[in-house]
Amino acid sequence: MKNLITILTIPFCFFLTTSVNAQNNHETNIRSAYAALEKHDYEAFKKLCTAEYEEQNLGPATIKGVDNAVEMYKNFLDAFPDLKFNIKSIVPAGQNRYFLLIQLTGTNTGTFMGFPPTGKKVEAQDMDIVVLNDRGLCISHRATNPNALLDAIGYGFLTNPNTMTILELYGNFGKAEYSSIAAKCSDNVIWDVRDNKVFEKSQIYHGSKEILNFFKNLENRCKVTQFLPSPIWAEGDDVCVRNSVEFMYNNSVDKYRFDLFHHFKFKNGKIIAFKEVSSTPEKI
Repeated sequence: MKNLITILTIPFCFFLTTSVNAQNNHETNIRSAYAALEKHDYEAFKKLCTAEYEEQNLGPATIKGVDNAVEMYKNFLDAFPDLKFNIKSIVPAGQNRYFLLIQLTGTNTGTFMGFPPTGKKVEAQDMDIVVLNDRGLCISHRATNPNALLDAIGYGFLTNPNTMTILELYGNFGKAEYSSIAAKCSDNVIWDVRDNKVFEKSQIYHGSKEILNFFKNLENRCKVTQFLPSPIWAEGDDVCVRNSVEFMYNNSVDKYRFDLFHHFKFKNGKIIAFKEVSSTPEKI
């Protein structure tokens, strides 16, 4: 009987020791990965991940591939160069799966997606879920409070997918790709620019096809030389933007500036209504 107990105990002890060693190795790799990001050592971070690594909650869809995930992380780490990940605890939550309680601290001294730094210091708590493979390489990451940093500096509007559509729309405007703007609108969109003081006579345009006439009329009237959208407010299907605009009338060498206030209304990802209010143009 004694020999039998010994025989049965050896595999159990071996399994227990192996499990503890694997867990310790996993925790070491997890801490090393976060430390690499703190140092902006992206190559070191990649070595601790699989090539198919996934970031599962930055943006509207999963980011697949470690290189693509790193490019997204750079946006945050450039905006918060001193960002620190203070890992309070790492708790096993199934095979090769871990819950991390993290305290984030940093200062917004860099731009984020072209938006200026606020200089704000932030402190936020998050719980991350990290999954590794049997070799201890990170397979995926998910944060339960992914918008904490942007919310803390007042840039939470960037997490609204409709905001990203508006930023893309403004980019298309700068490139005179007006058909791309119309494609983001519903067929029966109401485009209200009656208050635009650039025009001698303004109107409401109905439908995505008529929007092209608006941009044609605008080009015939003036040339826009500066178009800066900031700040932006977004909640659900409503996005409001203040734009600082400089322009020249086509028959003049003088430059003018004014503010345009835009309100976009969305439904199912399409713009269904747009209203523009403007200040009075002033000669620069």
